Amino acid sequence: MVSDGTVKPLAVEVIDLGEEYAQIKADINAGTPIVALGTHLLTPGMAVRELAQ
Repeated sequence: MVSDGTVKPLAVEVIDLGEEYAQIKADINAGTPIVALGTHLLTPGMAVRELAQ
């Protein structure tokens, strides 16, 4: 998950996985930004920024 411009690890349960989406269950609020790709390249506290959609 992303908080204050940095990443923080968060355990999630994958409920459903499609080609372009994943449905997860986690203890976070709806709308909380998460990192979905490249998580293996990150370390806790690393600075990140959201890409414009």
